[in-house]
Amino acid sequence: MCGVIVNRLLVLVDWFLVISYGTFKQLTIMKKRYLTFFLILSSLSVYSQQSALDYFNSGFLKYLTGDKMGAIGDYVKAIKLNPDYVIGHIDVNKLTMNVKGEDENNQDKNKVKKSSPDFAETYFSRGIEKGEDHKGAIHEFNKAISLKPNFTEAYYYKGYHEGSTGHHKKAIDDFSKAIALNPDLTDAYYNRGIAKIKLNDQKGAMKDINKAIALNPDFSETYFKRGISKDKSKDKRGAIIDYSRAIKLNPDFADAYFNRGIEKINMERHEYYKAAIYDFNKAISLKPDFPEAYYYRGVAKNKLKDNKGAVEDYSKAIELKSRYSDAYFNRAHTKDNLHDYKGSINDYNEVIKFNPDMAEAYYYRGVANGKIKDKKGALEDYNKAIKINIDFEKAYYHRGLLKMLSGEKENACVDWRRAGELGYKHAYVLIKEYCK
Repeated sequence: MCGVIVNRLLVLVDWFLVISYGTFKQLTIMKKRYLTFFLILSSLSVYSQQSALDYFNSGFLKYLTGDKMGAIGDYVKAIKLNPDYVIGHIDVNKLTMNVKGEDENNQDKNKVKKSSPDFAETYFSRGIEKGEDHKGAIHEFNKAISLKPNFTEAYYYKGYHEGSTGHHKKAIDDFSKAIALNPDLTDAYYNRGIAKIKLNDQKGAMKDINKAIALNPDFSETYFKRGISKDKSKDKRGAIIDYSRAIKLNPDFADAYFNRGIEKINMERHEYYKAAIYDFNKAISLKPDFPEAYYYRGVAKNKLKDNKGAVEDYSKAIELKSRYSDAYFNRAHTKDNLHDYKGSINDYNEVIKFNPDMAEAYYYRGVANGKIKDKKGALEDYNKAIKINIDFEKAYYHRGLLKMLSGEKENACVDWRRAGELGYKHAYVLIKEYCK
């Protein structure tokens, strides 16, 4: 009996050696001889009823001698006798990856795991394996939790997948359960804070992220997310401070530079526009294919009256993101400032192609058409803008100007009065002069 136990222990030792060094061929000649001898001895053993370990030993030896399918069969038998036989589970997964295609392998895994319904960790592992299959992962984590109600990690990962599918309230519930089981689980506070940001609960988000920072003050992402929450709370200065802290911890954090740059533009002060350009430059140097960084650098250059530089940045953003409607719109507007009206009309055409119900695009194209003396095109654009937005005061005002130039004084006055009623004060100057 002692000899049998020793042999089994030696087999387990060799199993770990195989895992450590790769393949059977890499074992020493002495090991090969030993294993061959052990196989002969094992074949002579007679048991009235084989145990899970017996099948495991048999499967292991078949694996070493190249009979992988035979090994799988023995491992499955081992698992049926003892569902909690983890080593058997691991080896079956490893072997099936080697001898079958991915789809067939997944079918075998399911068969093996279905034979162990009480094994919560198995369902948890299956959930992890689902990757971006969020629905499938949630299903597996629910199974794990049903078998092991205090399974902290299962709640945490389920919360992640719930959030990834937009179910932020469910995510918060899962993260809360994970925190109740482990009050020091930093990532759960962090991710619960993100879910609260999504639900616009900025006060709750701040509380969770502050707790995450208290538990791990060196994680740059927490400061970054708190900066986002402060931005949504209209705390621009606080957001800038947090983005700066994130950058200090991670000097290559492109998104932190980018977000800080946007906050500086929103400060609406000349010195901040230059500082914003510095941040966008840094973001672009770290992430050259960053269309939004080029776009917002263009915005900052517009603020500094660098229209040519802005056009270059908008053009680069469009090169990187061909359907970037906002970049086309801003480039068109900037070309208006440079008196390139034909160029601006081309860009407004693109904006309208992407957004056929954008009243502002028709309005500004109408203004550009007016600049090149295309009165018919301008009138059509103002009419379209008003049709989309019946309260578009500037469209009424400019359509009135166009009608006045065409000799339609009474119709012009109707449009100016409407513009004035909607709050466009410049209209009253013309009403006073022409509409007595």
